[in-house]
Formats: sequence, structure tokens, C-alpha cells
Amino acid sequence: MDVEKIINTGLKKIKPYIPGTPIIEIARKYGIENPIKMNSNENPLGTSIKAVEKAEKSLKNINIYPDPESRKLRETLAVMHGVNAENVVVGSGGDELFYYIAMAFLNDNDEAIIPEITFPIYETAVNIMRGRVVKSGMRGMRIDLEDILNRLSISTKLIFFCNPNNPTGDAISHDEFSSFIERVPEDVIVVVDEAYGDFNELDDFPRTVDLLKSGFRNIVLVKTLSKSHGFAGLRVGYAIVDEIIAELINRIRLPFNLTLISQEAAVEALRDKEFYTKTIDLVRRERKRYYSFFESLGLKYFKSHTNYILVDVMKDASEVTEELMKRGILVRNASSYGFPTFIRVTIGTEEQNDIFMKTFKDIVKKQLKL
Repeated sequence: MDVEKIINTGLKKIKPYIPGTPIIEIARKYGIENPIKMNSNENPLGTSIKAVEKAEKSLKNINIYPDPESRKLRETLAVMHGVNAENVVVGSGGDELFYYIAMAFLNDNDEAIIPEITFPIYETAVNIMRGRVVKSGMRGMRIDLEDILNRLSISTKLIFFCNPNNPTGDAISHDEFSSFIERVPEDVIVVVDEAYGDFNELDDFPRTVDLLKSGFRNIVLVKTLSKSHGFAGLRVGYAIVDEIIAELINRIRLPFNLTLISQEAAVEALRDKEFYTKTIDLVRRERKRYYSFFESLGLKYFKSHTNYILVDVMKDASEVTEELMKRGILVRNASSYGFPTFIRVTIGTEEQNDIFMKTFKDIVKKQLKL
């Protein structure tokens, strides 16, 4: 069988997504059973105990299909954001929603503008639909909004915009984004991914929902519970959109895309404000400590509005990543993002960060003779 003749031609452009190294791999390779996982931007505090207890109670009903509309969860999210439940679409993480958006709006050779340095799943979703990816430039480590506008054409259907941006950690302000969206044609959909928005410390972070409610119906705001609420393993994401766009996405959305356990636990997690606040406070506090630590070593890093930091180790990042892994610490080699000498470190608990800093300092001093 000649697979090349029968596959979706969009697959030819797709490179497999490279996730953070799983714990099972370091256990198999080095015999380390309880490593510190700091490579996938997961919540260092785990998950709300109230949400876990709700998930456990839900187990007795797993023989029954979940609500295909996720009504309770959507209503909870709607109240939280001041919109109607009809404006909320839920997905198995934000990734599923990116796929649905591409399916809903792209035909062959339609264009989608994606910043040169950003989350790779956007490009995968476009290629699956045989769309054409148009890469916009960067201003240093910042997404260049002006360059995105300059690349608009009659074929442009989608713009993907990650704020704060992964992996750089940089964030665009409300004034910058509102000025940008005013210049985007109303028939071009702007997908705003705020997966890390909860961790930002901008005085003027975009009030994206307000912009949508004020008349910018082409905004698709995507958020997730994976980071701020510790739901990476339960996969709960959502989009806030115009009702017309919600109806289009729901035509193709899998009818039972969120499990019963995910729905019930997510509602409880959203109600647990104490756990959420504790998470945000920890990340913001420890993030400042990382800045001081990297500065003390004379290493270049990028200030971040997320729960991770990108730092230049001044040599092949794979060597430092490997040395850390041998000592039971998993971090992300940023080479796949185009940063061959950078690693991306997820901010952990205070104890985890202490261990990382001590180990990293030892490795870097030996390898770079600092």
C-alpha cells in the first residue's frame, strides 16, 4: 500500500508534537522513581482537594454517559466571566478547541497567521485542514502585532495569538491588543489563547471578554484549567465566543468530549477560590526568586508572565537537560522552539525550586566554570 497516495495531504506538513519528557522515561533510563517534574508547566500544588473529592464521588456513575452539553460546567464558567452559557464551548483541554476552530473555518489553502515563535499546536491544526500557515515575525521575543496586520490578505481566515506567549512568557497589554483588534477585518477570526493568563502581572492585561461583549464578535478566547487549577490530567479547556461561532463549533464537537469526572471536578475546582489564589501567589512569589537566582549566575533569562521561565544556559541545552535528568529533575529543552541553548523551567513549590537551584548551580558551575 502506498500511504503517500491515500493520506490527507495536510499530514505531510505536520511534525509530531514533542511533549515534555514523561516521568516513566527517567525511571526507565536512570532508575529514578520520584523525579521533580518541571518541564510541562503543571500546577506544583496539585489539584484542589475539593475537586479531587468530587471526582472520587463521581466514580460510582462512570457507567453512565456524561452530559453531552456540559451544562453545569458551562453555566459556572458563564457566571464567572459575565456571559451567557451559549457563549461558552468546552473542550478536552484547549488543544481540542484549536482543532475544532480550524475545522470550522478553514478550507484548502485558506491562510492562518501564526507568530514565528509560539505554541506549535496551532500550526498542526491548520495543516490538518490543508490550510496555509503564514508566519509573522517577532520584535525580539515579543509578538509583532503590526507584522501580523501587514500579512493579512483576502485569503486570511484565522489569526492565532498566544497571550502570554509560550515559550517566551511575554504578554501584550490591553491597549496594544484593543488597538490591534480594531484593525482586523471582522471576517477574520482572532483566536486568543490565554492558557497562562492567570499568572500575568501586567497592570493592563487584555480584558478580552469585554472586547468580545463590546462588539468584536470575531474574537475566540480560549482558556484552560490545566495550569491554574491543576487539571492537566483531566483535560478541561473552554472557549468564550459569539453565539454564532459557538453553534458552528458545536456542530463538529464530539458529543461526549468531556468525561463525567472532568465535568463534575471542574465545577468544584472553579468554586475553590482559596486553592486558585494559593497557586497564583506561589508562582508570582517564586518567579521573582528565579530572577534573582539567574542574575546571580550571570545568565540571560526572559521575564515571564507565566508559570515558567526561559533561561539561556550558554551551551547545547540538551547537555544541561540530560545532566539535570540524571539527578532526578525534568526540565524542557527549548531547542524545538528554536532556542538551542535555552531550557524552560516550570516554577515548582518552594522546596522543589530549592532543589532545582542547588542542582542547577552545581551543574552550570562545572560545565561553564562560572
